[in-house]
Amino acid sequence: LPPPPRQAEQEMEASSSSSMESNDSSSPPADVEKGMLKDGDLDSDTDETVTLGEDISHKPWVPVWFLNHGWQGVLAILIPILFITIISSFFGYIFSSPREKSLAINGQVGSNVDLSLISTPSPTAPSASPTVAPTTPVPSKIPSSSPSSVPSEYPTIAPTQEPVVSHDFMVRLYWHPEFYWQETYEETWWCMECAECKRFTLGDGWEGDCVTPGATPASCEEGDQIWVRRCKDERRLYTFEIIKHDGRGDQVRVHGTSLCFSIINDKYLELRTCDRTKPEQLFAPIEDTMKFELRPYDQRNLSDREAQCLSQRHHPKDKEMVGLFRCRTNINHETNYWTEFYR
Repeated sequence: LPPPPRQAEQEMEASSSSSMESNDSSSPPADVEKGMLKDGDLDSDTDETVTLGEDISHKPWVPVWFLNHGWQGVLAILIPILFITIISSFFGYIFSSPREKSLAINGQVGSNVDLSLISTPSPTAPSASPTVAPTTPVPSKIPSSSPSSVPSEYPTIAPTQEPVVSHDFMVRLYWHPEFYWQETYEETWWCMECAECKRFTLGDGWEGDCVTPGATPASCEEGDQIWVRRCKDERRLYTFEIIKHDGRGDQVRVHGTSLCFSIINDKYLELRTCDRTKPEQLFAPIEDTMKFELRPYDQRNLSDREAQCLSQRHHPKDKEMVGLFRCRTNINHETNYWTEFYR
């Protein structure tokens, strides 16, 4: 006999429920169905053996996600790492010392380099490549053994090169056979000598109460003037010498003394203590002592009509004073040049 309807329904529900449970217990995991895992495979994350029917929901998601996303997964991992590396390097450079920056830029600092063992270039030796920070070391606290070459605050007035002194000679008024002095072509000899005077004059010596101080240069004193006397008078012998200063003009000094020619009031000639810084003692460079003029150094570029030269007034005679006259006037009188003389 068929079961009653109510009992038949209960038996059908029990049979259906038993069938569903049997299917759930025997079906493999979803990953197995997709072919990702097989029974007995080794899980790479946990080193555990996978068995069919095992719950793998607790397994890490990164390998599965990485495999599912391909190269996009690679970029997702590398970009954050690269960004963090750049930011760390930037802030490390910003907060590093100037010396570390300089050495790092030059490729001299690595991860295993000790900065204390790297020497700083000396101030006088240039580095092989330009640096960002100065390489000059901190000044030493102890003075150096030798003084540094510090330039002088002001330039020197006179050159530091040693002057060149010529041989001594008598200074004679230059003569030529065509010269017509004192109504005659006959040769005469007029030489410079010291004169002790009470006052300045450009005329005859008696006008200044001038006398001969002695027979040799040693008798000349500061304040004496110069006049012309006969060169061949053997009772007296006065010699002079030229002191040459490169680029600063020449001086005329009484031999064996420290007395030099000095221009007074732009016309008189007097003996003063030699001082190469005094413009009034400097004359245009003398190139040839066989024939030369004595023109103030500051007038060396003026014309003969404007400049003044040392001579005596008109045609020479005994005891005439030497001073400044127009060079052109002296040339007209044939008394503008001098020469060395010996006897």
